[in-house]
Amino acid sequence: MKKKYEGHGQKIEKALEKIKEEGLVVDAWNTFAPEVEVDRLECIAEREAINPNNDNEMDNVPDFQVNRDSSIAVPAIQAPKLSLDFVRKLYQSLNETQASIFYTVREWCLKRVWGHNPEQFFYFVSGGAGCGKSHVIKCIHEEATKILRQLPRFRDQGDMSTPAVLLTAFTGTAAFNISGKTLHAMLKLPRSLKPPYQGLGNALDEMRAILSNAEILIIDEISMVSKELFAYVHWRFQQIKGNKKPFGGMSVLAVGDFYQLPPLGKAKPLCVYEESCSTFGKTTSKWSI
Repeated sequence: MKKKYEGHGQKIEKALEKIKEEGLVVDAWNTFAPEVEVDRLECIAEREAINPNNDNEMDNVPDFQVNRDSSIAVPAIQAPKLSLDFVRKLYQSLNETQASIFYTVREWCLKRVWGHNPEQFFYFVSGGAGCGKSHVIKCIHEEATKILRQLPRFRDQGDMSTPAVLLTAFTGTAAFNISGKTLHAMLKLPRSLKPPYQGLGNALDEMRAILSNAEILIIDEISMVSKELFAYVHWRFQQIKGNKKPFGGMSVLAVGDFYQLPPLGKAKPLCVYEESCSTFGKTTSKWSI
């Protein structure tokens, strides 16, 4: 009986002795489950440093800013600065389909920096819950921002606080998950989205100072964005950029699952075919991950 249930007893004892002599190997699990290691590093990167000498320190609660037009509180979130080692492992964890999206956007950014003036793109990334859409968004945001910062206008101004890639979503929860902002908060959208279009008025100069250098707009949970809201985003960027191209010349990456979360209330969904509606631009692609 002892031989049956303690067949590996000596091996276990040797392993325990080795641990006592050499200590635990912290990253050993990375060999067996690299995806879990990536998630662990992501949590560490986003976690605030803990001060062990301050037992009465209060929990870090995100600041909230009030959109005075809609009286809705939305989280004011800044994307965390990720280490190079973490970003490298983040890229390496992409599967084949996710990598194809990532490198397509990356190539567009490089052409933009090299002065080839690539046509603005309109990409749609779809997939069910848990397939890694947010993971792809973070990778694209990090890489595209790094490349587009090399554009002459960023170097000339010397101001790296203005974003090159905009992270947005319809709800505050979805925006929080990607360290972004809601569309309403970022673009100062009115509560009522019915025509006629309501311009920015006195806030136009302020919005241009913040968003004029942006090149790519990422919208998460696109299924919750109604036709009216999508049209308003299009008009708003035309006004901010002073450009009559779709979305003022901004490239758009829409991410979400139309089988998952519909728009709120009685708003018409975005994925409705109408003969009067035309596709924005020619560079339109779709990925399912």
